[in-house]
Amino acid sequence: MIRADDLEVAFGRQAGSETLALGSLHLAAGERACVVGGSGSGKTTLLHVLAGIVSPTQGRVRHGETDLFALKEAARDRFRAEKIGYVFQTAQLLQGLSAMENVALAASLAGLGRADARSKAEAILKRVELGHRLDARPGTLSVGEQQRVGIARALVTKPAVVLADEPTASLDERRSAEVLDLLDEVVAEAGATLLLVTHEPRVRDRFERVLDLDDGPLEVDS
Repeated sequence: MIRADDLEVAFGRQAGSETLALGSLHLAAGERACVVGGSGSGKTTLLHVLAGIVSPTQGRVRHGETDLFALKEAARDRFRAEKIGYVFQTAQLLQGLSAMENVALAASLAGLGRADARSKAEAILKRVELGHRLDARPGTLSVGEQQRVGIARALVTKPAVVLADEPTASLDERRSAEVLDLLDEVVAEAGATLLLVTHEPRVRDRFERVLDLDDGPLEVDS
């Protein structure tokens, strides 16, 4: 479960710096929701706050019983590595590592030993239909394949929460549908909560719960 209350983020330290009001958001365990809004509305900032990457200047974020910003930075980083999967708009894979090594690295950062990390990486890559590309470097993978590696990396630790930032923005309609179907399936298998950001109507239409930042700060009952 995620409970975020009265979130605000200030940009800049000088007088007159901009404050972005994000509001409040409660998501139940296993829930799927989508956040939409125009450029500058705060979609990606919201995900960064929920992941503990950006600290709010006001408000509180709890993942279950954990008050995210009550943790010291190192503990927050460890919590994120273990409990939160993040799917980026572009896969952002390390070019010098294979698909297997990219995913295993995420598992290692969450505290798994080398053998266990590689075993879990291989299993999740097979689950996203990349078992035949374990040793492939990102430059030899298609954009769709790279995004599947990104999904595998986010899901390798079976996190409680998956945050996806425009994961289909660089894909055509067919590949977009394939990636979203796969993301839905793997998230459901893990029993994870999914919050996805998009500006695409075709993606928005897949969700029953849609939160629109263009309407102003989010409210708990929105």
